[in-house]
Amino acid sequence: MEKEKDEIKKTLLRLLAAVLIIAGAVLFYKGCQVTGTEIRTYHKIYKDPYSGEWRGQDVSYEADATDNFSLVFLGIPAIIGGVILAIFTLSDKKNGNENTTPTIVESRPSILSEKDVLAPLSGMISSINCKKGASVHRGDRIMVIVVTVGTTKMMNDIVSPENGTIDFINVAVGDIVTANETVLYSLSSSITQ
Repeated sequence: MEKEKDEIKKTLLRLLAAVLIIAGAVLFYKGCQVTGTEIRTYHKIYKDPYSGEWRGQDVSYEADATDNFSLVFLGIPAIIGGVILAIFTLSDKKNGNENTTPTIVESRPSILSEKDVLAPLSGMISSINCKKGASVHRGDRIMVIVVTVGTTKMMNDIVSPENGTIDFINVAVGDIVTANETVLYSLSSSITQ
């Protein structure tokens, strides 16, 4: 759900960046067009100081290419802002506030055994309460999985099915797992009951 919201935000920011770049380019282009001298007219409304009546008057003035320069100065920041926004949203660098999944360096066992612990349902791993080599007893909480249904979040414990020692943890906090995915390998039975 959070990833979908982030993707929507990034898409909207990319769209805004494109609009800024296009609008800036149009303003810049219009501002750079040298049209020479032209007559521009606008309608001026004013109050006559002698009679107190409102009057209208067409006012004409001669405009040259320097009047278009203001469009150039509006276009350049729009283009620069759009490019900066595009670079910001397209970069895949993570900032310090985001959860990053640690890389698992050691190799995991390739053959499943009956002592492997599977995720009971799909969800996100919210906490891991054990370490490699730790001794666990039957019923000990190994990790917690969070299932989101609509706006409701349910926390479910993954417990040790038997006494043993943890050989390898296959997941990290923040990982999304599916039902029956192996989360812990080879719970070796080195602890006696």
